[in-house]
Amino acid sequence: MMDFDFDLTNVRLFHGTSETAARRILKEGLSPRGLSRETAWPDCPSRTDAVYLTTSYAPYFAAQASEDENAVILEIDVSMLDTDLMYPDEDYIEQATRGKDIIPGSTMEERTEFSRNNLKRFAAFTPQSIKHLGNCTYFGTIRPEAIKAYAVLNSEHPLVQWAMEPLITLANQRMCGHRYRALTHYLMGESGYEKEIAQTINILPADPSEVTRVLKLMEVSPHIACPWMSDFPNHSTPVLVPARKV
Repeated sequence: MMDFDFDLTNVRLFHGTSETAARRILKEGLSPRGLSRETAWPDCPSRTDAVYLTTSYAPYFAAQASEDENAVILEIDVSMLDTDLMYPDEDYIEQATRGKDIIPGSTMEERTEFSRNNLKRFAAFTPQSIKHLGNCTYFGTIRPEAIKAYAVLNSEHPLVQWAMEPLITLANQRMCGHRYRALTHYLMGESGYEKEIAQTINILPADPSEVTRVLKLMEVSPHIACPWMSDFPNHSTPVLVPARKV
């Protein structure tokens, strides 16, 4: 059993995926990929029995999973999760223990593999994984009713393309995590994050109105309206501007 040392009710967790996978998830729930579904990271595969969740990098994961289709961000209702099934991300364990005689392995790959294969031994580090890396794992299926919102995104939109750039490290989360969270919230249809997004894409005009003007130059909303979205009206995220039709 895990004792969270910070208020989980204030944590927002997301999952990035493809449109094809999202349609299945909204019907059947978000389940571990198992052995039947391929990973988007064959050189560093995820666990087959866990779902990966994030506070900050859902746009990146969605874009990675959506090479030839729309990307989707799902927001999870954290209050409906069983915290006893939550564990750290293996990358947190590997990075947080560097230089310490805690886990075996002489290379990052060896240490990451050990961490991935032994995640349940590190359950006590789950809050730190969420707080300091922005990621965690969930060993179970997240039911459809625990998905509180979703946004369908044009994977070729500049904002989604910029999401492809993060280095998922402890240092980057410490310095830039707030910017990646802002981008996630903006892509989920929320306003008020224009300055943080401008910082994320290395644009920082002194005048706040200039930030808004720069973002408007993109003209096309990153959001996509799909016919199937009417099947899940209680979950769909309102878009900021008229959606581009497909």
